[in-house]
Order: sequence, then C-alpha cells, then structure tokens
Amino acid sequence: MEQNSEVKATVQNPDSTENKAVETAVEDKANEAETVPVLKAKAPKIHRSFTQHEALFAWISCLSGYLFCLAFPLTESAIGGTLFTAFIFAATAIVFAFKKVKINGTAIFAAFSAVVISVSLGYGWESPLNIFTGGYAFAAYCYFVYSATGNSLGKPFSNLIVFDIFKSLLTMPFGALKDFELFRALAASRKSKGTKYFAYLLVGIVVAIIPASLALSLLSYDEGFKEIVDKIFSFNSADIGYHISCLVFGIPVGMYIFSLFISGTDKKQSRFFTKENFIKVSDKIKIAPLVTVLAAVIPLLAVYVVFFISQKQYYISGFTGVLPDNFSYAQYAREGFFELCKVSVINLTVIVLITQLIKKGKANAITVKILTVVFSAVTFLLMATAMSKLVMYINRYGLTQKRVYAAWFMAVIAVIFLIITLSRFIKKISWIPACACVVIVAFAGLSLCNVDRQIAKFNVDRYIDGTVKVVDVDALDSLGDAAIPEMAKLIKHLDEKNGTDFKEHSLHYYVKLSNWTTYNTTAHSLLLEAKIINEDREFGYNQSIFSYSFNKAQAEKALEELGLLKAE
Repeated sequence: MEQNSEVKATVQNPDSTENKAVETAVEDKANEAETVPVLKAKAPKIHRSFTQHEALFAWISCLSGYLFCLAFPLTESAIGGTLFTAFIFAATAIVFAFKKVKINGTAIFAAFSAVVISVSLGYGWESPLNIFTGGYAFAAYCYFVYSATGNSLGKPFSNLIVFDIFKSLLTMPFGALKDFELFRALAASRKSKGTKYFAYLLVGIVVAIIPASLALSLLSYDEGFKEIVDKIFSFNSADIGYHISCLVFGIPVGMYIFSLFISGTDKKQSRFFTKENFIKVSDKIKIAPLVTVLAAVIPLLAVYVVFFISQKQYYISGFTGVLPDNFSYAQYAREGFFELCKVSVINLTVIVLITQLIKKGKANAITVKILTVVFSAVTFLLMATAMSKLVMYINRYGLTQKRVYAAWFMAVIAVIFLIITLSRFIKKISWIPACACVVIVAFAGLSLCNVDRQIAKFNVDRYIDGTVKVVDVDALDSLGDAAIPEMAKLIKHLDEKNGTDFKEHSLHYYVKLSNWTTYNTTAHSLLLEAKIINEDREFGYNQSIFSYSFNKAQAEKALEELGLLKAE
C-alpha cells in the first residue's frame, strides 16, 4: 500500500525531483539520437520515358547532326546551308504537329524568317553576310523550339523577348544534355514500331553508301549516265572518310538538338529567370532621382551643341556636295560614319539607362520622353550628315561592300531610334521586339538582294553610261563569282569600243589602249576564271548538290557565252 501511494504521488506531482530527473534523461537520449547520422539508401534516379514521336525526333536529331556537318562549312557549301535550314525547321514542325504542340506567332515568325534568309546562302560562299545568316538561323531555331513548347516569359512580341532569347540560347539547350537523353531515346525507339522502321531505314541508307558508290564507279563508262549523275552529286572513294567524320562529329550536334527539344518540352528551365524575377529586378533598380539624371545628361547635351556649332561648315558641306579643304572623299565619308556609330551607341545607352534607372513618377516619365526625343534628334542630325557624305563618296567612286553595309546600318539605326521615340508616346509599342523585327526584315532584304551582284551591276552600268570615268576592276574581282557576268558585259563593251577581241590574248599579254588598265585587268580576271573552271572539268571535279551556287552557275553561263569554257 505504501509503495502504491508513492507511485501515485509521483504521478500526481509532475514537478517532483525524481520525475524531473527521468524527463532530463529521456531528453538527453533523444538529443543523442538526433546527432547520430542515419544512413539511408540513395534513391535511384528515375528517368523519363519517351513517346513514339520523341523517339522519332531522336533519330531526326542524329540525321540533322550529320547533315549539319555536310552543310555548314560555309566556306565550302552554298545551297547546302539553305537545304539544311529548311529540313531542320520542317522536321521539327512535323514532330510538333504529331505531338499536338500549338506553335505561337513568334515561333512561326522565327522559323519563316530563318528559312527565307537562309536562301541567300545559295548565292555562294564568298559573301561575308553568310556568317551572320548562319548565326541567325541557329538562334532562330533555338528560339523556335523554346517558344513553341510554351516557355516564353511574356506575351508574344513583348519586351521580355530579349530574356527569352537569352534562355533559349544559353540555358535551355543544356537542360537535358548531361543526362544523355538522346541515347536513351534511341534505345527506347525499339519499343515503337513506326520509329523502329524509321531507324532501320536510316541504317539501310548508311549501309547502301558502299554498294551504291561501287555501282556508280562501274557504270560511269556511260557518258550520258555519268553526266546526269554528276549534275546531281559527286562521290568517290576518298569521300567515304569525309562522310564518316561527318557522322562522328554529327553526334554532339544531334545531342544538342535533342537536348533543346526535350528541355523545351519538359520546361526544364522554367524555375530559372522567371517573369516575376525580371519584373522585381526591374522595379528595384529604379533608384535614380530626377535631379541626378538631369545632372548626368545636360553636360553631354552641351557637348553636342558646342560640337555641332564648331563643325557647322564641316557638316553643311555634306549637304551641298562640296568637299571640305584638306579632305579626301574616302576620309570625309569614313569619319562621318564612325562618328555616327560612336554617337549612336552612346545615345542608345543613355536612353536605355534613363528608362531603366529613373524613379517612377509623372514628372520623371515626362522627362524621359523629352530626353528620348532630344537624343534621337541629335542622332538623326548626325545621321543625315553621315549619309550625305556617303552619297558623295558613292557618286564619285561607285559602290563597294563596305559602302553598302554602311548605308544599310545607318538606315536601320534611324528606324530604331524612330521606334524608340514613338514607344515613349504610344504605350502599345513594345520597342524591343519592334526593333528586332526591323533588323530581321532589313537583314533579309540585304541578304536576298544578292548584294555582290548588285554592286557589280551598279558600277559597270555607270561606267558604260559614262557617269564615272573609272571602274575599280580589282574591287569587282574581289566579289568572286557574283561579278563575272557583269565583267563579261564590261569586256564586250570595251571590245566594241576599241575594236578588239580579248580572247585573242593570253593571260600574260597586255594591250596598250587608252583604257588599257581596265581592259587588261578585266580580261585577265575572266581568262583566269575560265582557266580554273576548265581545269576542274578536265580533272573530273564536280560540285555536289550541297555546294551548288547560283552565282557560280551564272558565272559559268556568262563564260560559256563568251566561248571560254570547254564542254562538260
């Protein structure tokens, strides 16, 4: 009875010394248990499964990697770049259609513009624009997949498109690359009947290369058959190693393409660089008071005012067509262009910084509008003078690639500043995508007009019309195949004018005429080009379909009309 009463007393009195000792011991045991590391088995990584269409795209990615290596040494291929660009966009769009992916407007614009601009690759590999064309096709494809799979941060054609482009190029393609998703998708294609047959088809095509090449070599004795085959493609035993290397180096390209596709489909980078993050950062950096902004820009505007006043006569000369003293036409035009480039970069940077950094408020918004108009006006004034200088230079010496590109650049800059100014007064205008569209459309026009051919035509026509007394044949020759038809027209004109026949002279013979420099340089260039083509034909060199060039074909046609080429 006494023992039971003690236990009962302990239970009823939780504050007793013995009870506290027991609780302390239990807590110590619990703390010790928490500090002891618990070894848990690492859960195995669960890989995603692939649908039939995704497995199909894995094989398309492998084929695309191989075709990319064939088509994009742009210094060797021409229309191959166009064919590859059309293929990769079409194949991806078809797979999207099977997956019932709804392609939005910006993705369609990216795909359409890339395919259209890539047509310019078919003019020939000599154009310096080709590197920009290839770069744009690459960027447009990444954005096409990114946007079509629903990863865009904002509405179509919003100012957030610049961040979308950043994600599509630098983060999205690597989302699935480390997991080697391509190879797992290829392995999974065995379970899909349709994809399995497609894979068997590709393997069969690769295997068929060797017997097909053997058959071609055996049947090449027939001239009619050989001529038809040579016009389609050229293939010999030495090409086998090249095609194998394209297959090997095409694997990482295929991995990149498939990784971009899967990352976009799975939205692997959706938690990085979100719309909310960009808006939050944009709001946080608006810290500049109005007085600080004015103190920063007013001295710059004062410098512009003093500069234009001090150089008044220098700039007026560009509009009057009178060359200032101590200046050459080239120096005058070159200085005007580089001045415009520097000022345009400065003014555009100032406008963007003011817009992004100034604090919110009605007075501040009005100030931004005024400063945008002022800095744009400065740019327009300088642009007008630079363009007038360039026109003087062109009227005197004709066109060159640099002069055409300079004029194009100035026109684009003018439209960009106009759009920025209008966007300050018309809220519906999103100036970043609007400016991007202007650049893309302008670049498409520049690329598709066959700049080198137009330059040669302009200069030769002006010389024949008597508008200019000298034509820079060396500059024409540097344009490559694009200039050959115009140089053929020029030599015909000179022969009619001088009563000569340039075909009677060898490469090392020079005719003494009043225009002997132009005549001999043109004749030498045409004869040399014909000699190279004839040697290629003699030794059996033929272009593959990937290397076909519109300008090359036109050049050969012009030389054939002059009677300089042997029959194929």
